Parts: sequence; C-alpha cells; structure tokens
Amino acid sequence: MWQSILKPALGLVETVIKGKQRVKEAEISAKEKAIESKDNWELEMAKASATSWKDELWTVLFVAIIAACFIPSTQPYVFEGFRALEETPTWFQIAIGMSVSASFGIKAYTMFKK
Repeated sequence: MWQSILKPALGLVETVIKGKQRVKEAEISAKEKAIESKDNWELEMAKASATSWKDELWTVLFVAIIAACFIPSTQPYVFEGFRALEETPTWFQIAIGMSVSASFGIKAYTMFKK
C-alpha cells in the first residue's frame, strides 16, 4: 500500500528536481553564450582598430596637451581650453569620453565614469 502512495510522490519530486536542474543548465548556457558573444565582439573591435589611425590621433593630441602644460607661453591656452570644455553640453563630454575609451579600451571607461 505504501508503495502505491510513495511511488507517484517520489516521481513528482524527481520531476521537480529535474525541472530545476534544466533551468539551472539553461541559465549557465545563456551566461556562457553572453560571455562568448562579448569576447567575439572585443576581438572584432581589436581587429578593426589594427588599421585605424584614431588611437594614434588621440595619443598625439594628449601628448601635445601635456607638452603645452610645461611651456609657460602656452599654459594660459591649455587652461582656457579646459575651462571651455567644462562648459560644453554633457552629451558632448560623454561623446568625447566614449571616443577616447573606444580607442584605448571600453573597459577603461567604466572605471572612470561617475
């Protein structure tokens, strides 16, 4: 008699456990696919930037600004330039930050944004 009661109950418990296991497997698979997709995108971006001059342009610009900071006759222009940039619209400041981060690494931007 107990067997006729316990067997369906155990079958139900087994079905529930298998269902939960399938859900966990699906979640893990989705996370793995997301990571793989991100890695593929970053690899494609690295390949595309190999022939791009944008990285070099930003580097030259930054070196020029840094050098101008040490030349007394250009210091006022650097200072005024930064003051002017502070007054630009937020969307423009974000666009500059994204452009620079795209050149030097998307992950770097997330470290500096507020």
